[in-house]
Amino acid sequence: MCLVSIVLLVVLSIILSIYLIKLKRSVLLLKEILELKDATISNLQAQKIEAKKIITYGELASKAQQLHEQGLSKSDISKRLKIDINGVETALKIAELRAKE
Repeated sequence: MCLVSIVLLVVLSIILSIYLIKLKRSVLLLKEILELKDATISNLQAQKIEAKKIITYGELASKAQQLHEQGLSKSDISKRLKIDINGVETALKIAELRAKE
């Protein structure tokens, strides 16, 4: 009877070890999935911010073009429209593209 109990305990411990290994793998996989999810959310948020900037620059494109035609520098346009110089350049490119249409 004692030998049967020992064998049963050994078998159960082996089975438990196998399930623990599988559980550890599952935990690692879930961690990778969560990291990927977080990265995806961060990327989507960054894209949303960039899209909002482009919309803003598009709305300011004609005003930026007018100021540029009046001889104001990109720095002056930036200060007047309260956007960064890259935004001014983007707005001017948008105005140029609209003019070609």
